[in-house]
Amino acid sequence: MINLHLFQKIRRKILRIIIEASQLVYNEHIAFELVFLTFAVFALANSLNSYFSNGSIDIYSIILIIVSFIFLGIIIFKSKKIRLFLMKKYVKNRCEHQKIAILDGRIHELMSHTIPITRFSIRKWKKRLEDDRLKVDLISISRISNDYSMIINPFGGVYIEEDFSNLKTFMRIKKYIHDGGVFINVKDLAFWKSWNSRNNTGGITSPGVETYEINTGSMTILQHNILHNQLVLQPRLTAGSLIDTCLFKNFGVHTTTFFTKNRNLIATPIADFLRDIGEMDITEFRAAINCEKENMEFYRLFSTRLDQVVGEESECFPVAALKYYMGYLVLFGMDITSERDFDFECKIIKKINEKLSLAGSL
Repeated sequence: MINLHLFQKIRRKILRIIIEASQLVYNEHIAFELVFLTFAVFALANSLNSYFSNGSIDIYSIILIIVSFIFLGIIIFKSKKIRLFLMKKYVKNRCEHQKIAILDGRIHELMSHTIPITRFSIRKWKKRLEDDRLKVDLISISRISNDYSMIINPFGGVYIEEDFSNLKTFMRIKKYIHDGGVFINVKDLAFWKSWNSRNNTGGITSPGVETYEINTGSMTILQHNILHNQLVLQPRLTAGSLIDTCLFKNFGVHTTTFFTKNRNLIATPIADFLRDIGEMDITEFRAAINCEKENMEFYRLFSTRLDQVVGEESECFPVAALKYYMGYLVLFGMDITSERDFDFECKIIKKINEKLSLAGSL
């Protein structure tokens, strides 16, 4: 009897190969496609002429027919709708059959470690999600892989990094999302600070001077020297947000600044699957405002009004998701200060998993 887990893994692998092949074709120049489409039509016409003229098809004609169908398949794969359909099937299959993982602060499984401080322990995260009948593993960063449909970083703005110079772990996380995984950052500015639990060292991932764009009536830009904890105001015409961060440089996400603010959240019209959670009062902190990357889709899940209009934006989104190729980066731009906040996030995580299991997309 075929092992069901192995069968699903093979199925997902085949889907990924097809999707990647179709993307490769989609990226080629249109002139390249037209040349081979012409060849395919010629080959098929020649084969049909041989059949009706001689009553049979020689080996040359058979080869031409096969080649014709291959290029017909290439044209079909170029269809964006079909590629998106295959992507949804792939993500749906992953969320239906795979476990969720929570990063436990370790670099490798067999090592002692000092993890960043969190208000709610990783074991409490695990128990709460298991109470919702989700299958959950605690894993080190070395086990980040496509074996998990969803990976949760419970440390918020801090993530575990084994190689500060090359950001090896960050690149692994980025590839995991690209390949159809869902990475969830539970609070603060994602990837703002890295931490190596092997030698208990850490550091910020952006320059020593972070730049915040702030609308104060007359547009100004504020720079925060993190190393010396100094704030410097400089005149500049610009929109309002936090820039020069790892999140912005890699995913194009603008966020609110370093000031916390109590706000009321409500699910947006596109987030019907979250509406039964209801409204929620939270402490907003570095919530997403928009995404500048044209090749990424920005999902506004829970919104709240800003005190001042920032550029053209009048809202921020303390719960948002970013689609990066096949997967999603889920961002909670809020602080978890109470059991109520903790329960709110766990409900959303469960709902996102259910949505992807049913539809394959948000």
